[in-house]
Amino acid sequence: MEDWRRGKGRRQRLETRDPNLPVVDVSFFAALEQLAHAVSNLVGREGQRRFPGSTITADIAVTLRHLIYTFNLLRYINADDKRDYDPDYRQAYSFVVLPVMRTMIDGFYNVTTFLDNPVTGNTFRLSGYFRMKEALAEEELRYGPNPKWTDWLKAKHKELSEGLRADGFTMADLTTKPKWPLLGSYLGTEPKDTPHKNLLRTFTLGNWGMQDRRK
Repeated sequence: MEDWRRGKGRRQRLETRDPNLPVVDVSFFAALEQLAHAVSNLVGREGQRRFPGSTITADIAVTLRHLIYTFNLLRYINADDKRDYDPDYRQAYSFVVLPVMRTMIDGFYNVTTFLDNPVTGNTFRLSGYFRMKEALAEEELRYGPNPKWTDWLKAKHKELSEGLRADGFTMADLTTKPKWPLLGSYLGTEPKDTPHKNLLRTFTLGNWGMQDRRK
């Protein structure tokens, strides 16, 4: 729409902007994105040399890709061109995507936990398979008597068994629930005051904001 009436959106935003709000140059974060791509490629290519027989190589590479594209979404929604020259843009979009930042923190937690203690890698992957097994059991209980669901349930069982076999696991590994803690549970376990937990707590609970206000 004529570039949003030739920058009308930008003029309105600047006129109503709180001058006390900080201005962030996102070009710095663009460089971090390139670094994340490089690290993801390096992990996928050479990770098995460092962690042979472990699933953490693939999980780290996939998680990094997930974080990269989540970051790209945030940049896209909040880009000046989108905010200032797109008449379909709504400021609410910048708020409703904020929960994906927690997704990025969770991904950071998973990756750094792998690297902090590599033996936890298989536990993470098995916990995913265990949840898949539980969900499939619920589906069978609900829809098993219905013949229309027979082929779908068989396909999901095959998908589970083939995934386990490809990763070097068996159904026997899913007898008990793997103890992979979610981020909130991890932060509450002892010892609580470790460098790794303090770093994650800063991101999760916003200690950086409290520190700024105390200055």
